[in-house]
Amino acid sequence: MKRETSAYERVMFHYSNKGPMFFAFRMNIHGELTEQALRSALGKIRTKYPLSAVRVEKLADKRQFITTDDVPEYPLVIKNNFSGLWSDEVISALQPPFENEKGPMVRFVLLKNGLNNDLIAVFQHAVVDGVGALIFLEDLVTF
Repeated sequence: MKRETSAYERVMFHYSNKGPMFFAFRMNIHGELTEQALRSALGKIRTKYPLSAVRVEKLADKRQFITTDDVPEYPLVIKNNFSGLWSDEVISALQPPFENEKGPMVRFVLLKNGLNNDLIAVFQHAVVDGVGALIFLEDLVTF
C-alpha cells in the first residue's frame, strides 16, 4: 500500500518531529504468554491494521506518502523476571521518538514475571487515536 498523506497526517508527522506526539496503553495479562504467541498475534494485527506498520516517504517536490513497503517488524522489548514499576517502563517507552521514515508506528514492551505480564503499546498519534488504539489492542488480545 502506498498513498499520499492527508493534510491532517502531514501536520501530525511534522509536529511529531518537534516533540512527542505519541501515547501508550498498558495491559495486564495474567497467564502464560510466550514470545512466540505474542509475535504471532503481532503478525496478525499488522495485517488487519496496516496503518500501524507504515513509514513516511518525502519526495523532492514536498509531496509526502505513507507506505507499507520495507517496514520492519514491530519493535518488541521483552523483560523477563521483571520486578520494577510498570509505570516507569511506560515513561521509558514513551521517550524515544518514532523514526517516521523507517516505521512502524507502534512499538511494544512486554514485562514478564511468572504468570504476570504487562504489555505496553506505544502508538504514533499521526496514524491512530485513543479509541482506535483500544480496538487494536482488543483485537491483539483476541489473536
